[in-house]
Amino acid sequence: CPVCGGKGVIVSEMAFMDSIETVCEGCGGLRYSQEALKYQVDGLNIAQVMDLSVEKAEEWFAGTAVAELLHPLSRVGLSYLHLNQALSTLSGGELQRMKLATYLNSEGRIFILDEPTAGLDPKQRISIRNYISRIAFDKIVIIATHVVSDVEYISRQIILLKKGKIESFAPPHELVARMDGKVWQVTVPTEQVTEVQRQFRVTNIASSEDGADRAVLRVLADNQPMPGASVVSSNLEDAYLYVFGEAMQS
Repeated sequence: CPVCGGKGVIVSEMAFMDSIETVCEGCGGLRYSQEALKYQVDGLNIAQVMDLSVEKAEEWFAGTAVAELLHPLSRVGLSYLHLNQALSTLSGGELQRMKLATYLNSEGRIFILDEPTAGLDPKQRISIRNYISRIAFDKIVIIATHVVSDVEYISRQIILLKKGKIESFAPPHELVARMDGKVWQVTVPTEQVTEVQRQFRVTNIASSEDGADRAVLRVLADNQPMPGASVVSSNLEDAYLYVFGEAMQS
């Protein structure tokens, strides 16, 4: 639209107040000139096409290069966005996923991602991980993250760095295997939990199922931490916490 420049609104600047936006009288907010709106493809003009969601547009452009360009957006969970949606209306997480979809769909061979799921909710993180795992079949993807679940199921190799030095470098299953015999479950009276935490690395605290005033602790230790402690299966998070000396409590 020559009147609003394709914005769909006319912005009136106010000296000491917020700007005022009014719908453009030239295009009625459609953003295109009347001449452009005369042209249609399969019954839709350009304004109607741009108002489609990514999901609907993929169906409408099925079998074309446009659908291929839109597909990565669906892969990262952005199928609900509209083609004409302004970037300024997107959340930080949506912008981050859009960047990932854009760059990971390029012709590059090596990608370095720094905390690619930071700020995303669990469902969004799963979408990103699934997409990265598909990309990694024919590209090299290096992820720097402290979120263990981001790399647990998609990494061929994991490097654990501590203060700039490599502490471990191995496939995920090997790191887990190294923790065999170092993860223990102990049950102690609730008042003894603090003392156990002083002596050992406690990664999880839960209430005893019998309802008594006791707690079930998950402890990382090279040898049996106390009488009655039993070995339990290890996971990648145990290896991470063992290296970094951090503890998670719940």
